[in-house]
Amino acid sequence: MINLRKESLEVFYTNQKRVILNKKILNFIKNKSKLSPKKIVRLCVHKSKKEKIHEMFIIFPKNYYCLPHYHPSEESFLILKGQADIVIFKKNGKLKKIVKMGDLNSGKIFFQKFEKNTIHLLVVRSKFLYFKEVKKGPFSKRGMKKPYWCPNNQKDEKGFFKSLNSRLKKIKKNSPLIINK
Repeated sequence: MINLRKESLEVFYTNQKRVILNKKILNFIKNKSKLSPKKIVRLCVHKSKKEKIHEMFIIFPKNYYCLPHYHPSEESFLILKGQADIVIFKKNGKLKKIVKMGDLNSGKIFFQKFEKNTIHLLVVRSKFLYFKEVKKGPFSKRGMKKPYWCPNNQKDEKGFFKSLNSRLKKIKKNSPLIINK
């Protein structure tokens, strides 16, 4: 079993120099996600928040959303298991693209790399989403920025996601906004 250091109910670091992950370890991490209030968990394979490169294996449940945000550096996602939409926005908040992602067996896009300052959010479409995220460190809450049009409280968040879901459902599968393959 992997040697872990618990930072919170949602964040674990490995204490090993040589990191090897398998299905058993991912299932162990998935079980840890069930104990967190948001049902999410991340396993960091970098040593600390101060590292220059952050590599994380993350598990999110169905319908989990992160608010629209952007980073001052590049970021990449590799889907290991499950399906998700990555919604990319223009600076003014209008939809720019919807990237339909899934694991290798899904036939969908399984890897996405963003340029810095790409405004995006992730919408989980499967029961669980297992993915690897890589971005530049060191970690700072100020490193993740919200656009000016992003909701600032839970009431506004619910309205935003309800409206977004409604807009996403109306978009036809052959729309030029959608990237499938």
